Amino acid sequence: MTATEFASAPTKVPEMRTVTLAAGSYPPISLTAPAHCHVPRVIEKHGLGAHEPHAIATCLAAMQVTKGPFYDVGANVGVFSLLVAATLRRPCVSFEPTPELADALEDAARRHYLPIDLRRVALSSKSGAVKFYLSARSDASNSLNPEFRAHSGEINVECDTLDNLAPAEIGVLKIDTETTEPDVIRGAAKTIARLRPMIVVEVLPSGESAAFMNDFLRDSGYVAYHITSKATWRLRRAVDVAEAGEDRNWLFAPQPIADDFWTHLDAWRWRLIAR
Repeated sequence: MTATEFASAPTKVPEMRTVTLAAGSYPPISLTAPAHCHVPRVIEKHGLGAHEPHAIATCLAAMQVTKGPFYDVGANVGVFSLLVAATLRRPCVSFEPTPELADALEDAARRHYLPIDLRRVALSSKSGAVKFYLSARSDASNSLNPEFRAHSGEINVECDTLDNLAPAEIGVLKIDTETTEPDVIRGAAKTIARLRPMIVVEVLPSGESAAFMNDFLRDSGYVAYHITSKATWRLRRAVDVAEAGEDRNWLFAPQPIADDFWTHLDAWRWRLIAR
């Protein structure tokens, strides 16, 4: 192929998938991403209620009983952020270093005029350029941890800490970073102590995650609730990953949650699941 032929060769455009995020009577959101992306594929096949509905409902209910923006660490294509911004009209700060996932979130936020501040960086316990590993299994498993799952590639991304960003206010801090959640909290220790946000976090059974989270709960005075499909959850002082099974999301609260949270939670579950 000559240089002229190469320059004129068509660029292969990836196949795209568009799904609708609908929560009750709220205006729907259209989300377009490459067809291979995991989260839109699940939503198209099984509906929004198949993608972490209880964790999403928890974030929405928690935002209704707190003040400040929604911080979404490990946003992926941004389902959590898009729903918070679209239904509650609350500002979101979303962190996603995977380019095609961040592109999908940015596109949806722009088209729907949503108050989402997208940061194309990873959050951890240190700042600087780092390698980010692209999972061979699913883009939902991309991670800063090279040992988490087999990876098909790696990219260089910028990494920062929440403490360096020094936010003035956070309502809810959601963390889903595929085994590096402890590092995110280490890098946010001063911010969490200062602002005392509610935290929704995935706790995986492998590695240091559970032991670290229990140390955090003990030292910070936070209490834990295991996010499940049950109507209410009992207050705990520690996480138990063996008991949790496949339900790996937890709510950490600076104090026992009040009755109005449960009312909001039930309403959001109905909007997300009962369709």
